[in-house]
Amino acid sequence: MINEIDLLTLNEVKTILKYKQIDSVKNWLSDNDVRIHHFGNKRNMVFKIDFDSILMIEKGKELRSLYPTNWKEVLEFYINDNRLLQIVLFKLNSDTEYLKPSTVVKPINNNEEKLIMDI
Repeated sequence: MINEIDLLTLNEVKTILKYKQIDSVKNWLSDNDVRIHHFGNKRNMVFKIDFDSILMIEKGKELRSLYPTNWKEVLEFYINDNRLLQIVLFKLNSDTEYLKPSTVVKPINNNEEKLIMDI
């Protein structure tokens, strides 16, 4: 059961991001797949954990490139909330951008093309 849900207003997000316009905040939230919610008389709210996870995912990507073998341990020093840490790790582990191949194989004849299709 959830006892307390931390929410942020768009003005609070604007202050954290150091933006000047609410429209810029809405675009940033949309680009980062953070949904804006309306609860009764509370309008234009975001879950704090969703917002925080996006910020920490960026830090996680940075650490993953700097410390490829132990980036998770280093990330734990940045995040002291275990729920947030688990969300960030889940999203980073399912991040397909990191797993995209860097080499493209182009077949030079039909036999090679058939071989690639069979794989």
